[in-house]
Amino acid sequence: MSQALILVLACALAGWPMPAQAEGAAPAGADQVQWLRDPEGALSPEDAIRLASEGRFRPAADGQLNFGVTRDTIWLRVPLRNDTPHNAERLLEIDYPYLDEVDFHVPADRPGGPLLIRTGDTRLFAARGFDHRNFVLPVSLGPGETTEVFVRVRSSAAVLVPLQVRSAGEFASLEQMRLLLIGAYYGAALVMVLYVSTLRRALREPAFRAYVAFVFLFALFHFSLNGFAYQYLWPWSPRLSNIGAYLFLSPAVAAATQFSRSFLRSEKRMPRLDRLARALVWILLGLTPAVILVDARWVALLSQALAMIACALGVAMGITAWRAGYRPARWYLLAFATIMVTGAAMVMRNFGLLPRNPLTAYGTQIGAALEVLFLGVALSERLREMVRDALTAKEAALDAAMQAGQQLESRVAERTAELAAANERLRAEVRERERAEALLRSSEERLRRLAQHDPLTGVANRHLLAERAAAIVASAHRQGQRFGVVAVDLDDFKGINDAHGHAIGDHLLAEGARRIAASLRSSDLLARVGGDEFVVLLPGVESREQLHRVVAKLRRVFAQPLQVPGGVIEPQASFGSALFPEDGGDIDALVRHADLAMYRDKESRRELVGPR
Repeated sequence: MSQALILVLACALAGWPMPAQAEGAAPAGADQVQWLRDPEGALSPEDAIRLASEGRFRPAADGQLNFGVTRDTIWLRVPLRNDTPHNAERLLEIDYPYLDEVDFHVPADRPGGPLLIRTGDTRLFAARGFDHRNFVLPVSLGPGETTEVFVRVRSSAAVLVPLQVRSAGEFASLEQMRLLLIGAYYGAALVMVLYVSTLRRALREPAFRAYVAFVFLFALFHFSLNGFAYQYLWPWSPRLSNIGAYLFLSPAVAAATQFSRSFLRSEKRMPRLDRLARALVWILLGLTPAVILVDARWVALLSQALAMIACALGVAMGITAWRAGYRPARWYLLAFATIMVTGAAMVMRNFGLLPRNPLTAYGTQIGAALEVLFLGVALSERLREMVRDALTAKEAALDAAMQAGQQLESRVAERTAELAAANERLRAEVRERERAEALLRSSEERLRRLAQHDPLTGVANRHLLAERAAAIVASAHRQGQRFGVVAVDLDDFKGINDAHGHAIGDHLLAEGARRIAASLRSSDLLARVGGDEFVVLLPGVESREQLHRVVAKLRRVFAQPLQVPGGVIEPQASFGSALFPEDGGDIDALVRHADLAMYRDKESRRELVGPR
């Protein structure tokens, strides 16, 4: 997805009208809803009715019913009326599913009474009566009838009571809009999880794994926060309902922090901040089991505080990486700044410092959706950098190979000149003709071997391979025969050189060549064509099955442990094969086909066993 499309989608999502502002919503209003604080929690519905008649209830100031974090019981008096000449149903909804206890009571002398429904997220979902993620009470009224509902609310965390009264039609229309907006967030999260999971399997990049875990866990956090988890996953467990959101919040933040470490490579770029981030990851993971064991109120406060600390740390790490010239950090910073602002608004709402409005009610989901998109762009830039680095490394390796080849040819030419001069001197010595002739034949043989064989491994080099291959191809064309070509490449040869030294690497090349040559027929030819690359010519191989058996034999022989100073190495190599004429009509085409098969073999085994 392009950066321009991300920005357009982000702006559209941020400006979308939220459910609380949807047309048709009929809030109860400050002139209708009244409230009473019950510090002891000892009032009965009859006591609340009596106190209401005595004028002890207060009107809701500006329609805000945000009491912050308190253990007091809150009573609400909600008048309902039907001004139409027909029977009508009014739906009283509290759009905040994280309240421990919510009791609806309609007095016996009022229309719709007597009625007492005890619900809340510490009680079974079936006790609600109305199957909905929020707390909803339907009340039927006749033409011109009025009634009133007393609502008792208590919670160990923030006591928010976003109460709305709507007709059945208004409620259904608004619910469609809310589900559409909430579903858009979950859809975006699912798409990014699937997309990045595919990239992770192909590239084995640790940052991608942490990103997938974060998006998945953060979506589960919102799934619980929206009340869907209690409605669909565990309606039988009030305990899980009460702690569900915070069961996912800590590991989600831990995954986001780990993503920051991997994505920004903080261990190298900013070791001090990396140590703080690593410690925070362990603290967050340790908090996860505490959610089940500790009082939910303290877990909620601690989880939110640690989440804000993680966001601040993530922003600091992003700024440091950006200043160091790491381009993908700009999108990373935008993502974390978005979730930090919206998360801070939610926390301040929970403490009663901000009113409940579309931003504070649904801001974390808006921020999460934008964060998912911005981090997706950051990962795309990171992927482009990886591709550029890989191409640069490949070009450097090719240049080094060409220089090594030129140096080898120069040394061979110098050695050839020296041997020719020696032969001339020997011919001039008439008295030692026989010894001179013997030395001349020996020198010529050494020259031929140097020109046609690899000095390290003793096997054929590119020149001898080209000569022998030309003869085999010509014979195969004349007689209509087949022959096979096998490409061999050592796995992680650079890592062995780095870990054990070049002397051990040279020993591994020589021993590997010896093992392969020992398992071949006298008519076969083994040639070294690069640093750790070999090609095997197999004349007389008539079928692909026969060729595969030869490859399997070479793989077993090569993989035997090798004793070296300081330990044992278990060499591994990748193999690719080609059959003449099905896979190519000349040696160059056959070698290319075998190389492609060998690289596929290398990638498939990396996916099975992972990086060594």
